[in-house]
Amino acid sequence: MNLKVSIHQPHYLPWAPYIYKIIRSDVFVFLDDVQFDCSDYQHRNYISKGRNRLLLTIPVRHEHTFVNINESKIVNLYWKKKHLKSIFQFYNQTLSNSLCK
Repeated sequence: MNLKVSIHQPHYLPWAPYIYKIIRSDVFVFLDDVQFDCSDYQHRNYISKGRNRLLLTIPVRHEHTFVNINESKIVNLYWKKKHLKSIFQFYNQTLSNSLCK
């Protein structure tokens, strides 16, 4: 029996190929015990519609420079509500603008 095993670091708001990779795998491993990279998509990502883009970032804090993803601490507990509101307003505004043209 052949099992398809996939491993990937967790990403905030993963894109379609990432989800497809999970679906096609028999076993999927979230590799979260590797170094956190503050310039990567582990805690932030863009939402986009056409040429418009908005960066959403989960506020994290680290006690020292080299920290694993699973050791990251979220600073603000209200980021979820803020992100949901931003997503709704962004796509609502973008949709309204495209319908008015």
